[in-house]
Amino acid sequence: MRIDPDACRDPDLLAAELRRLRTVIAAGEPTLTDAEREAIEDAAGICEEHAEEYDGTDSSPIADTLRKLLERLK
Repeated sequence: MRIDPDACRDPDLLAAELRRLRTVIAAGEPTLTDAEREAIEDAAGICEEHAEEYDGTDSSPIADTLRKLLERLK
């Protein structure tokens, strides 16, 4: 049974709950929602489409960076 941190006054129980929560957070991996992932991909596509206007090249370093970010956060 988990304690209620708002009602508990035992420092040992609160410390144990804090350690448990830190472990849960540390075990998690950074993730994106589907909507966030789609927005980044759309932004990368727009950067790619307008790269020549932006910097005179046919590929965009911004688009490349955004796509690498998506890969890292899979």
